[in-house]
Amino acid sequence: MDSESKRIVSLTDSATASVARARILALLPLFPAPVQTPRLTLSHGSLEGGPLAGLRVLEVPGPETWMLGKMLADLGAEVVLAEPPGGDPGRAHPPLAPGGASLTWTALNLGKQSVVIDLAESTDRARLYALLQGADVLLEGVESLAVAGLDAAAVRTANAGVVHVAITPFGPDGPRAHWQGADLVHFAAGGYLNMTGAPDGSPLKPSAPLQSYLLAAGHALVATLLALRQRRLAGRGQHIDQAIRDCVPWMLTHTYQHWDMLGIDLKRQGARRDVGSAVRLRNVYRTADGHAVWMFQTGHLGARGLVQLVAWMHEQAMAPDWLRELDWAHLDLLRAAPDLPARLEEVFGAFFATRTKHEILEFALRSGVMIAPMASVADLAEDRQLAHREAWRTINQPGMGELRVPGPPLHATALRWEPRGPAPAPGESDPRWEPRPAPMATATPPTLPLEGLRVLDFGSTLAAPTAGRHFADFGADVIKIESATHPDTLRVGTPYANREPGLDRSGYFAAYNAGKRSLAIDMNQPGAAAIIRGLVERADVVLENFVPGVMQRWGLTWDVLREWNPRLVFASHALQGQDGPYTRHRGYGQIASAMTGWYDLTGEAGGEPLGPYSAYTDFLTWPILAAAILAAIEERDRTGAGQRIDHAQVESSIHFLAPLLLDLQVNGRITTRAANREPYIAPSNVYRAAGDDRWVAIATPEDWHWECLAAAIGRPGLATDARFATFAARKANEAEVDALLAAHCATRDADALAGELQAAGVPAAKVARASDLFADPQLAHRGYFVRLPHPVLGDHAVITPSFRIEGIDATPRRAAPLLGEHTYEILTGLLGIEDGAVAAMVESGLLR
Repeated sequence: MDSESKRIVSLTDSATASVARARILALLPLFPAPVQTPRLTLSHGSLEGGPLAGLRVLEVPGPETWMLGKMLADLGAEVVLAEPPGGDPGRAHPPLAPGGASLTWTALNLGKQSVVIDLAESTDRARLYALLQGADVLLEGVESLAVAGLDAAAVRTANAGVVHVAITPFGPDGPRAHWQGADLVHFAAGGYLNMTGAPDGSPLKPSAPLQSYLLAAGHALVATLLALRQRRLAGRGQHIDQAIRDCVPWMLTHTYQHWDMLGIDLKRQGARRDVGSAVRLRNVYRTADGHAVWMFQTGHLGARGLVQLVAWMHEQAMAPDWLRELDWAHLDLLRAAPDLPARLEEVFGAFFATRTKHEILEFALRSGVMIAPMASVADLAEDRQLAHREAWRTINQPGMGELRVPGPPLHATALRWEPRGPAPAPGESDPRWEPRPAPMATATPPTLPLEGLRVLDFGSTLAAPTAGRHFADFGADVIKIESATHPDTLRVGTPYANREPGLDRSGYFAAYNAGKRSLAIDMNQPGAAAIIRGLVERADVVLENFVPGVMQRWGLTWDVLREWNPRLVFASHALQGQDGPYTRHRGYGQIASAMTGWYDLTGEAGGEPLGPYSAYTDFLTWPILAAAILAAIEERDRTGAGQRIDHAQVESSIHFLAPLLLDLQVNGRITTRAANREPYIAPSNVYRAAGDDRWVAIATPEDWHWECLAAAIGRPGLATDARFATFAARKANEAEVDALLAAHCATRDADALAGELQAAGVPAAKVARASDLFADPQLAHRGYFVRLPHPVLGDHAVITPSFRIEGIDATPRRAAPLLGEHTYEILTGLLGIEDGAVAAMVESGLLR
């Protein structure tokens, strides 16, 4: 493809793209007819080769597909990149090694093969078609085979059994399908940018490359494994539509529920976090040698640790009498004296400033207080827990030598998931794939891929419940095991229906637990183990995310569970994993984000570290947990044996920093916060628009984007101005570029301006609030929100999965359960327990 055609195809105006496609197709003869092959059931996987050993993946590379292809390769698949002459343009993506090779591209393409395909050459087109016919999975992003006439229908004709994954910024159809994406644009349009940054400052994103693309890759991995299972069971290929922007609202925790239920648009918190929607408490504190992140909690979750913290402060003569007199078990900041939050911040802040990060971590390990030292990217290489867990692998990369890269994202007894080799040189391989036979359907193919599976969900808060929520959406019977004596943390999270607290009144809980059933059982009571045994014997998966040791105290060890059910997949999610020096470390995604560098990477250049909004790493890593469970289920179906999965959030989070870890290793460069500016895009920033706290995000990844931007703002001469004509010039004059754009945007409506810029070929988006998501025409077109009736919450909104699998209607079938709503039906219907026995259990206090 000539450079001019490539430029035109990249423009998202549909008419322009159609003209460009016609120009290209005029040069290309038709692809040959597909080879007719017999049908059979495909089976993949081996312990040594990985659960996807034998699976063939054809990848049309781009930033949308890199991470997904790498994860499939790490799981054992044979992944072949079909690169254009000269190689994937992403091979020049910063940061670069001294020889000019891209460290980003290298980090995200380990273990793959490469072929060079020149679509202008008939022999190469035939090679491409042969690879497509022999593939099990096709990965495409914006650089799609559709420009060569292979749209989704043509792909299906060529290979009826292929799982075709298309990752696009906003989806393939709808009023904004033509909108162009960029990392900043995806975060802006998805609402996350609005929630990160200082309350009186600019909306921000983490200063790490391609985060929205890597986030979408995790979602797409879950989609791919679901589609492969559905193909095996239903005997047909699957098309996956993965929209990058649609992944982002999943990270908003309770933000969209506040708008839906209370009409409140939550705002940026800076270095604080919401306690309800009325009180904000600092969670970033200075230490004697850096910073720490603290998740202040009272009640049953935090009282014991606070007592120990105040005792430590008292030993150092830094605990005033009023602090030691507080009743931490019953303190409610929403109903306390208005000045109490400020007084707490002052006294705790003064104490933390006298302690080192090491002292704070040691205290966290012995007390259970959710606090962590704030790490930089450089600190990760020396992390004791990561070393104990063998979280690194060494790869010999030609031209660079030995590279230390993130290794297994989790531990499992029968699932190998780790890098398999170096990133390839362009065209170094020449795979010859025979056409794949079309798969055969089982006798009674399911409507949903997880129909007939049962998951016991002991999870609380976000990561494990989000995985469970997706299992329920795709057909599994997910039974939430909980109790009024120890409810899911989200049940006591705002917003509440009519602003009144209650275990069945939380919209936060409702979002991440829709479609599940609830069994209320006090696990500390005699008789609980017998009930759980009956459920385990009838389950496929047990999922939990307690602090290590809780399941063991209940007698629910892996040895016991697999004796009860040898086919069981037992998956644990924890902050630091099930073993190692930091295994007792408690915390949510904020604590993992502190330990893995995300707080240090988020903020204004030279300013205070602010951290990304809420539990950032929960949402990066739940897909890895879910994917491991799906892969283990397939292994179980193939071999008959279950397995144990040990997922540490800190451990899997480092995979999303791989380019920066290589930059440190190869160049000695420690990346830190830089607001919204990117090392490879100029401009990349947000600009204040008309109205209260209204902003527009604008990015120009290519020089021609700048051309389009200059014309769109009525300053076409800027395209040839020596100060701005090239990326290097714009980067050198970035402050001047920002000033020009700030002046243009200041009086404009954010939504209208973003639409004009997109129509002109410029990646741009309004920085959306939660309320804007409900009014977004593209999300409405995609049916992104569904409304579910609930006996307490009433009619309320819940988001659907970020991906669509053709022919599968995956959405919550019912609202989140009341606590214990299904206890009777589960005990009598599933376990066959008689009414009298159930009544006795209620009377004894077991069922509550």
